[in-house]
Amino acid sequence: MDYKISKPAVSGRTAALSPWYSRNPISKPAAKDGKGRENPRRRRHARREQLHGSNIVSMRYNESMSKRSKHATGGKDEGTNGTAAKGGTPAIAQLRKAGVPFETYEYEHSSDHMDEGYGIEAAQRLGLDPHQIFKTLMADTGSERVIGIVPVSGHLDLKALAAAVGAKKAAMADPDAAQRESGYVLGGISPFGQRTRHRTVLDESALNFDSILVSGGKRGLDVSVNPADLVTLLRAATASIATW
Repeated sequence: MDYKISKPAVSGRTAALSPWYSRNPISKPAAKDGKGRENPRRRRHARREQLHGSNIVSMRYNESMSKRSKHATGGKDEGTNGTAAKGGTPAIAQLRKAGVPFETYEYEHSSDHMDEGYGIEAAQRLGLDPHQIFKTLMADTGSERVIGIVPVSGHLDLKALAAAVGAKKAAMADPDAAQRESGYVLGGISPFGQRTRHRTVLDESALNFDSILVSGGKRGLDVSVNPADLVTLLRAATASIATW
């Protein structure tokens, strides 16, 4: 099958997610027999090829061979009880079930050179602005555990997070508790699809972007969503909770 490669225009705040390319199948002319008549069997075969080609998802590759896939609203990747189907994560299952548009970014995680953390590794592997990639952190106020989402280029301001949820103080949650209550391993904690629902605060800098990246529920997998969709789906508050 022949393909044409087209590069869509991008603007302003979404430029950091470029370049990306779409593969669009070119329709084939109907096949004909030796007498110049259209062959119905070959026509049906060509049509099946065309339909198959139209389902190819957009992909993006950079020098580190990271992969980006675009997902429409809805989908069949989640089970009837909201858990992830085989090959997915609870985070992706929640996004699909809610009909939230998102894109997945995959890269090869390495445990080497992790001094700067998982988030910076994602930014470097994907070649994206670290201000646009956010990490999900769990804190403990003494009466409850809460989630703070801040850029990987910054740090979580625990005092500001406590104020945002009406608490006097907050400390980082025990790592074991964070993994147990979120259902994810450290470095792969997503704000979506957590095992236990927590009050969530998103750093207001996210609102400067049309889309932000957060963990997709495992190391080496991020999802890109509109920050307004994240706030709506998680019933999150927004506040200045990051320090630089």
